[in-house]
Amino acid sequence: RCLYSRNIENLMMAGRCFSCSHVGLGGPRVMLTCGQMGVATGYAAALCRKHAATPRQVGQAHIAELRHLIGYRE
Repeated sequence: RCLYSRNIENLMMAGRCFSCSHVGLGGPRVMLTCGQMGVATGYAAALCRKHAATPRQVGQAHIAELRHLIGYRE
């Protein structure tokens, strides 16, 4: 949820402009993590197009497919 806008329907962001509190900013602002956010955002954008969905809808209804695409393992 930190990679899409809460008030602009089709806006996603990656890198140091993502949404978090000052408490959680320490680790995610590292460049490798920012790069991975870009990869995840790109895959999410592809799913938005594939399913004709907004980023919020992808995050709610297609999260399993997104996790599979980015290689997420539990």
